Amino acid sequence: FRRSRNRKYVCRSGSDRCSIGEGINCRKCRMRELERKLEGKPIGELLREQSAERNTDNAQPAFVRQSRTSPSSLGNSSPFAEDAKKTLILERLRQGYRSMCDSRITGELNARVPPIHPSDAVEGKYDILPATYRSIDAANRIFLTALLQFGSVVFPGFDGLTRDDKWTIVTNFFRRFRAFEAGYRAEKAFGREMQKTFAGFTSYFDGNMPANFFDGCPVIDAKEAKRVMEDKFNRDYHTSRMHLHTANLRHDEFLAVLALMFWSTDGLPINDDATHLSQTCREAVLKELHGYFRDELGLDDYAARLGALLMLLQ
Repeated sequence: FRRSRNRKYVCRSGSDRCSIGEGINCRKCRMRELERKLEGKPIGELLREQSAERNTDNAQPAFVRQSRTSPSSLGNSSPFAEDAKKTLILERLRQGYRSMCDSRITGELNARVPPIHPSDAVEGKYDILPATYRSIDAANRIFLTALLQFGSVVFPGFDGLTRDDKWTIVTNFFRRFRAFEAGYRAEKAFGREMQKTFAGFTSYFDGNMPANFFDGCPVIDAKEAKRVMEDKFNRDYHTSRMHLHTANLRHDEFLAVLALMFWSTDGLPINDDATHLSQTCREAVLKELHGYFRDELGLDDYAARLGALLMLLQ
């Protein structure tokens, strides 16, 4: 308490009324509870006060409650005005990324021949198989579709961009992110098997192609195609795996890099509205990342760590 009382925290729920009791996970509300206890108020009185506050809030009309946190009421033109106030951009990213992963798992498993039983897919009872050309092609199509949905759900304003701008942003992100994410997930799934990485969400590549890699695909020169594919995976994916191994990212750091990478649009042929949105979103993510280092991790000197994350965007 002595170390924290002069620091400024932001409520994780944005309500300043997180539940009192064991396991409270909001620093601001935890500090508020400690301060009230130091005033000599018993826990029963604190709970009654909190209940009264909630009842008062719920008695307000819905439009009044909404206006307290609506972007227009904050006097900020940022598409993240609400989230910037609550520092919930990372929470949006967590939920959006989780949904995107679910879509990719479902799509890839249903694209298998024969497809996985739905119950096995939900319960995680499936094998990570060696990738083939057809499985990678299907995984990429599913991934791109999921990314368009991800952008619309996570980033306010993305859905209002033109069809061409959305596609340009997503395909640029896809080319950079798939190897980055594959390396991040491989660190968790494959550990010390450094030659192994993900080629899709449910398939892997270890530098060697199985004999059936090009089955069912019209390939004129299979030998040359194999060489190109192996070079690409061994160069891009293996390099990314090594970088992610060194970085040892926390999940929230991974999500922040994801968002910054999504909006790395310099040089892309997009219109002014998309360029402005890109700049605004990057600024909002960086602002919350600073808060994450200070408030969540309790770091005062995090310049080196921030620099290491930004290097992953190169």
